[in-house]
Amino acid sequence: MLVAVSYFLTKWMCTYILFLDPRVEDWLLMSSPLPQTIILGLYVYFVTSLGPKLMENRKPYELKKAMITYNFSIVLFSVYMCYEFVMSGWGTGYSFRCEIVDYSQSPSALRMARTCWLYYFSKFIELLDTVSMWLPHLVNV
Repeated sequence: MLVAVSYFLTKWMCTYILFLDPRVEDWLLMSSPLPQTIILGLYVYFVTSLGPKLMENRKPYELKKAMITYNFSIVLFSVYMCYEFVMSGWGTGYSFRCEIVDYSQSPSALRMARTCWLYYFSKFIELLDTVSMWLPHLVNV
């Protein structure tokens, strides 16, 4: 079993390194799959185990204003990402068909890579949405 897991992890890392985009290897969460794996593992642990235990004997938190601010910020961030996708892709030459990835150092290719990274990073930010789910005593939000 350990040999199979080791083989799988080795193949996974080799594949990751083989297809690594050198333009983004220095960007946050892009140099290795390990930080994302750790973040997601901690997230699952926190949401399913630690979070509910921490809230067991506590009074409810009033998070309505914080959640409204958070949701408004996420909406603004999403609007910005949509604008960037249009301006770096479909509005400037991409088609709605499957396109070959442009791995060049051109400004438009780098802008699209940055926009894709923003989308990817936003998924980690959106893990905070679950705060309202693991707080069992949350006042109506």
